[in-house]
Amino acid sequence: MVSIVLVLALLILIVWGTYIGRRIRLAEYSSNRSHGKTKDIFFTLMGSLVGGYMFFGLTAIGYEAGTVAIAVGIGYCIGLLLLAISVPKIKAVMNEYDCDTMDDFIGAKFGKKVQTLVSITNFIFFIAVVAAQFIGMTSYLRVVSPNMATWLPLVAALVVILYTSLAGYKGVVLTDFPQFIVLSIGALSLLIILILNTNWETVNTISKSHFPPTGYGIVFLFGSILLFPLTLYSRSDLWQRVAYSNSPKNARKAFLLTIPFLLLFYIVFTVIGIISRAELGAGLPPESSGLDFFTKILSTSTGFSLFPELLLAIVSLGIFAALLSTADTNLNIGSLALTKLIFMKKWKLYSDRSDTESRFKGPLSEEEKSLIRNVRVVSGLLGSLALLLAIIIPDIVDLMVACASILMIFLPSVIGALFKGHSNSMASFMSVLLGLFSFVVFSFVLHNYKIAFVPSGIFAFLIYVAFIKINRKKG
Repeated sequence: MVSIVLVLALLILIVWGTYIGRRIRLAEYSSNRSHGKTKDIFFTLMGSLVGGYMFFGLTAIGYEAGTVAIAVGIGYCIGLLLLAISVPKIKAVMNEYDCDTMDDFIGAKFGKKVQTLVSITNFIFFIAVVAAQFIGMTSYLRVVSPNMATWLPLVAALVVILYTSLAGYKGVVLTDFPQFIVLSIGALSLLIILILNTNWETVNTISKSHFPPTGYGIVFLFGSILLFPLTLYSRSDLWQRVAYSNSPKNARKAFLLTIPFLLLFYIVFTVIGIISRAELGAGLPPESSGLDFFTKILSTSTGFSLFPELLLAIVSLGIFAALLSTADTNLNIGSLALTKLIFMKKWKLYSDRSDTESRFKGPLSEEEKSLIRNVRVVSGLLGSLALLLAIIIPDIVDLMVACASILMIFLPSVIGALFKGHSNSMASFMSVLLGLFSFVVFSFVLHNYKIAFVPSGIFAFLIYVAFIKINRKKG
């Protein structure tokens, strides 16, 4: 039943993506700017934030280190609150500079050289996030159905690449609503089954190591609460959601509505990891610990085992929905950033020759058709590269932390341009370049890049401030 349900869902996505992509406009492909209402923004926000790397990554953190995963969630909720407050400012500058994503804004403020560096750095981020989804697919199927693990993740990855390449951002938004509903049902079903079959006396045995939020050390906790929130300013997918909104007021409502729901999912996934550690002990793959516990329950004659195939299909569909919803978002953003970088002159020519209304109505120009073909090709190549990375680097937690670290590196440039109106190209360029280099150095020195993002983020900030002050003295 599991294989039938998953294959059927993948076939539906292919048909859906093909249908949407038949007459899609470039503006719809990139951000569908100013067309999103509050509920649309909310669901696509949740689809972007609550994805496969959360489903597996947070379970892994809960299994390895306990409640520190909830601390990360609190940090992200603080970040969403700050973004909600800043939405009118972000929407205004995106309209002013004709931007679809954060990368566009950085290019408008700091120039082509910095945009190229940020886009390449962001490219690494999106590759890692998409790869994490493919890792999650394989990890899940290795537990519940080893036979499917040899071929279904590859098929799912190819489906994501295909429908995202065809339908772009419009396809991402339209699939986020059903994916989020299915994800919610699957995640809550999994949690309920695990809780009802947990011996709570065993949970007390790991309380000393897993209940305090210092499982990865005080430095990681410090970074989670104080530094992670700011990284949301550096997330191009969230900037894209602001561009998509039809008004700053509706975007702010959506961001505020997302906060309690996001925190709920952080708690759910963390609890799954903690009780799995208590029931099964150490030594298992952290990312699949909850699923190991789940399959153990289904294989017994107690609890919910009267209809294990149905339950397994429900949870499987929810997990795959989570994986797909994050993969398509990041694949779309990454391919857009790279296409705008490679075909910068062609994209600028298209933007200069078209106004907002003509981008959604009227016949497609040859320039627009050409750019759509280009971004589809780039999307296919980017997805294939992410699939290769998933094969080479199988640790999903490391990928999650590395992604957050990359975002931290160009945070000073984003904050400076957005709130201070900075346009010092050298300050931004050196901050990103040396910040990235310092992250590599600190990772080797500390032998742990789960905490290397803290000193590298601070270093990037100091470099940026130093160059800004030097420029002022020269002026």
